[in-house]
Amino acid sequence: MAQTKLNATLGMSGNLPALNGSAITNLTSGNLSGNLPALNGSALTNLTSGLSEADTWRLNTSLNVSTGQASLTANWERDDTFANGLLGTGMSESSGVFTFPSTGFWQVVGNISFINDNGGNQAKYLGVAIEVTTNNSSYSEATNSYNSNAPESSSIYSFARTSKILDVTDTANIKVKLMYLVQQDFAVSGNSSRNVTYLQFTKLGDT
Repeated sequence: MAQTKLNATLGMSGNLPALNGSAITNLTSGNLSGNLPALNGSALTNLTSGLSEADTWRLNTSLNVSTGQASLTANWERDDTFANGLLGTGMSESSGVFTFPSTGFWQVVGNISFINDNGGNQAKYLGVAIEVTTNNSSYSEATNSYNSNAPESSSIYSFARTSKILDVTDTANIKVKLMYLVQQDFAVSGNSSRNVTYLQFTKLGDT
């Protein structure tokens, strides 16, 4: 098999050694999946995927929140139910601040579910924001999203979701938080067995 043909098939860049019967080892590519056949009698070994980190954290209890906006700083736990997927080291959390385990391009998805058990109250907006710091001090709304609800006679449910791809070049200074934004008093829904208000982190590749 030609060297250029192998490069194109596997989606790799750079030069590969001649295929003369010896095994090719420690190949890494974001486009490799499944099993590959042996070449000239020798198997390709130690093929790995470019995806190395995936983690989800959730709010484990519901919280009554007041009109305005604030970060969710407590009651966070890692998803640990229903065949939860934790790939790699995972994130670390302290008082609602999430620290990345390694540098790279990361996708962060934030979702907040809202509930009003009293009914009859209309919120013009219910929102979620991902806050980012690049100096481990001051935070800014890097992305946000809004929803609304209509008054009903019983419980009112709504949610808002947003996402951001970050180039994390410094794990000591680039961190994130999740923030709610509500037009009136409401409740942020949390649960210890399923993800209703959560942050999801996926490392897409190296920076």
